[in-house]
Amino acid sequence: MPTKPKFTVMRRGKVPLIDFPDPIGTTGKVRMFIASDVHFDNPKCRREILKRDLKECVDGGWPWISAGDWHCAMQGSWDPRKSKSDIRPENMVPDYLDSLVTTSADFLEFAAPNAAVFYEGNHEGSIKRRHETCLNSRLTERMRAGKKGSPVITAGIGGWLLVRVRLTKTASFIYKIWVHHGTGSSGGPVTKGTIATARRAAAYDCDCFISGHIHERWALTTMRARCDERTGRTWTSPILHVQCPTYKEEFSMHETTWHTSMERPPKPVGGTFLDLEIAKEFDGMLRPDKGTKRRLPLHHVVANVVWTK
Repeated sequence: MPTKPKFTVMRRGKVPLIDFPDPIGTTGKVRMFIASDVHFDNPKCRREILKRDLKECVDGGWPWISAGDWHCAMQGSWDPRKSKSDIRPENMVPDYLDSLVTTSADFLEFAAPNAAVFYEGNHEGSIKRRHETCLNSRLTERMRAGKKGSPVITAGIGGWLLVRVRLTKTASFIYKIWVHHGTGSSGGPVTKGTIATARRAAAYDCDCFISGHIHERWALTTMRARCDERTGRTWTSPILHVQCPTYKEEFSMHETTWHTSMERPPKPVGGTFLDLEIAKEFDGMLRPDKGTKRRLPLHHVVANVVWTK
């Protein structure tokens, strides 16, 4: 059974903020779900897996985001890539673009209350450039106006996402995520896109970097040395790089497709859960109170990636 959402969504300035109001202490956790490169209107989209993963998210009361390319949108009359084999019957209509929004909104009705942020992908960006309409904006409008409603926010191809996790009713931490749909064609057959982590770690002051686009799946951690200029406390902290997979199964064992004709390998299919916990450790720092020798705990948010089944 669906659980009442355990979060709220708002904006801090222009930045989306997912807030978990219930304290978790050092023994609980919160989680969020990331769906990237769904390509929902493509016949190769594994909708049964997507529905299962979204249901797990909704049943837990957790938020979810789309990291871009929810739509495929390549079967319009203008597109040289169009193919009759890559269009679903319900989208073979004169108002093709409208049908993409309608079918997605109908499918997502059960998960709309848990939708937090929809990021743009290169497929949505292509439609915006060619036709001066944003498929994500049209879809999220439908989700917010639907029977169950939705708090979902529409974002660009990349940007900040803040997640607030509470240790107690009065103490909380902000986990800073930079989300970008991604660039490049395949990420490279050897590196799988991991080379980009060095550039990202140098460019963005974040705790986590989430990307999609290249239909690969991995999580990699880089480290940085930190110093608090107010107290002189020093520590090291991780930057988690999460490369999200796709829901579009393009590989075929027996048929000739564009993917197999280019000798592209099988790609991982599914979504990504990000679990956040609060850890406490002691590094020898004492409280600044005069006459006391009480140790000052060092709290920090710990993130763990869980791939869907």
